[in-house]
Amino acid sequence: MVATNKSFWVGVILSPLFMALIWFAVNKPKVDVIQPQPIVATFDFVPTAGNVILPSATFEKLNLVDGTTSTVSFADLAGKPMIIHYWATWCGACVEEIPALVKFAEQNAENIRFVIIASDHSGGREVKAYCDKNDIKNIDIYIDKKGSVLKGQSVKALPTTVFASANQVEAGRVVGAIDWLGQSGSVIQGYLTKGA
Repeated sequence: MVATNKSFWVGVILSPLFMALIWFAVNKPKVDVIQPQPIVATFDFVPTAGNVILPSATFEKLNLVDGTTSTVSFADLAGKPMIIHYWATWCGACVEEIPALVKFAEQNAENIRFVIIASDHSGGREVKAYCDKNDIKNIDIYIDKKGSVLKGQSVKALPTTVFASANQVEAGRVVGAIDWLGQSGSVIQGYLTKGA
């Protein structure tokens, strides 16, 4: 005898589905919730291959009080590990980054020499005006009037930060802005502390 009752056939079709739901409810698999991990850093450090010595080209140290300049080279600044930062007043990312870099430099100047070099063809006037406007005083600022240091170090984009040893050997670089007072700065500061 064949059942013709609709509700019978609905029950036959749905009962396996109902049984499967009961089985999954009883044997529910445990899922581990993965907690988000903090970002290690928000910059890409590119190690330098080989033994690359900093260029011998000279550049100018800018006196932030009167705007005068004096000639220096990386050899004059050797003796401490260096963070060399290339920027320009016409570079939007650069001018946003500089105040944080200056604060970071003030906090870490004991163990690291910060060489903040602006690409500037105005003889330092635009850089001094920027520093005056942003109350930047207690840090050394340098200018590369002719672009010879940028070329000598193969800097292709601004901002670029180069890390070098006390004996003027480039260790690596970061192309682009760094969050100096955030997570990235903490990572860099950790490396600086280890190396000191």
